[in-house]
Amino acid sequence: MKDLIPGINLELKKASPGNPVTLSVKEDHEIIGTKVKGFVDAINGVLQFIQSQNKLDKTSDTSQTLGGDGLLRTVENRFRQLIQNPQYGVKGSIKTLSELGIRFSRAGLLELDQKKFETVLGGNAEAVHSFLVGDGFNTGFVPSLKRDIGALLNSAYGPIATRKKGLQEKISDFDQRIETKEKQLGKKEEQLREKFSRLEETMSRLKAQGAQV
Repeated sequence: MKDLIPGINLELKKASPGNPVTLSVKEDHEIIGTKVKGFVDAINGVLQFIQSQNKLDKTSDTSQTLGGDGLLRTVENRFRQLIQNPQYGVKGSIKTLSELGIRFSRAGLLELDQKKFETVLGGNAEAVHSFLVGDGFNTGFVPSLKRDIGALLNSAYGPIATRKKGLQEKISDFDQRIETKEKQLGKKEEQLREKFSRLEETMSRLKAQGAQV
């Protein structure tokens, strides 16, 4: 039975007319904690990639990394702002991730205080839900995260697409220049071959003339 209580499936084992049945429904905190831990790990994966790309030392091969690229700073700054800034418009008392025990470490990565998160969730699950989900569209951390990531990945005007397009145009320009240079070199080579051919003919005539003297 799926429609009696929205969001809950009931499996009825037997009929018992006249006997009251008591149902108790509560949040599965373990599943919620696992999902939040997965979110923290995913964000850290992005931040670790950015750190690895920006790392510069004696062994760094800058031709293989994006170190110093402005797009990396844009992505990193957006993530940090979203994580640190409060969520306005949510109904509950929780406004920031730090109130859930999620904050930046000295290493620049996110840390999850599991005990604090479980305490907050157990004491005010409704406020946690309101902060994370909001109205599902305009407010809430998850909608804000989706909105920001969507803006970054937008294929029409997003910074990643714009940067990719710019790099592709540069590559095409370089390819065109290389092609033009190769044509010029080919033409130059042909001219030199003709000159050396004429020089060989002249030297051969001079040699023949010298043999006749």
